[in-house]
Amino acid sequence: APGGVSAKLEGYLRGRETNFYLLLAKKNQTLAVSVNSPQDDIFLTIYGMEDGSPLVRSVMAQTVWSGVLPRTQDYMIEAVSTGGNASYTLKVNIQ
Repeated sequence: APGGVSAKLEGYLRGRETNFYLLLAKKNQTLAVSVNSPQDDIFLTIYGMEDGSPLVRSVMAQTVWSGVLPRTQDYMIEAVSTGGNASYTLKVNIQ
């Protein structure tokens, strides 16, 4: 869609590791993120880099998150392994 950006990334994590992804997004854009792994033991952490404001934390055990962004800034998306070694697919969409 016009003004939208999406990406699908393949990744791999060893047990208890984290992979980091950084993206710039604008205030009032909608960010949708999902992570899929065979054992459903990779969870999301998403937060603003300037304000440190968490949108979701891995301890919440979420594999999907969507919401309107509170401000223009870089956002960190983390894929966090809570189990053993696993491959995963991360999907990100900004509208």
